[in-house]
Amino acid sequence: MPTMRSVIVLQILSVLIGLSCSLNPRDPNVCILWESFTTSVKESYQHPYDQVTDEPCADPRTSYRCLHHRITYKTAYRQAVKTDYRKRYQCCPGFYESRDKCVPRCTKECVHGRCVAPDRCQCEGGWRGDDCSSGMTFPLPHSRHSVCSSLSLTQTQLTFTKKKQEEEQDEEVEEEEEEERNKQRHEMKQFSSSSRDCT
Repeated sequence: MPTMRSVIVLQILSVLIGLSCSLNPRDPNVCILWESFTTSVKESYQHPYDQVTDEPCADPRTSYRCLHHRITYKTAYRQAVKTDYRKRYQCCPGFYESRDKCVPRCTKECVHGRCVAPDRCQCEGGWRGDDCSSGMTFPLPHSRHSVCSSLSLTQTQLTFTKKKQEEEQDEEVEEEEEEERNKQRHEMKQFSSSSRDCT
């Protein structure tokens, strides 16, 4: 039966492994941060003490005994604080962590588009501007034929935009499902590795 101390140590190790493996170091948007931490260690040192001995006095004419003092050293132990450093992965500036990935952060919401780089939106068809909130402007028609052509063009753009949105939604759903499967396989692999270490 494992002791309570070993169980706590295993839990701490599992948490540390999870933190260290949450981000992929090969991701170009992941940066390395060195952080310091302290631990309590037991160190040895030479402790001086006064050794007193009862010896005959230096004067041979007396039979008295005298006390002699001598400083000697013994090895002793004490608790000390040790500072060490460890490597931690975090998202680079302009990115934030979402589902174990570093995704770009846009200060303004991409109203009709998506954030593809820090403070950079990719607008959907028919939209423009820094936050994709401005619609495309078309010249005013001058005849009935041009009105019909303009309406047909607008309808075509709306259909294309709707189809593109559906395709992007399907791609996002597939990516989320693939991420979930990869995460489950990663957790199973960590659990198997932890089980082998315990045995």
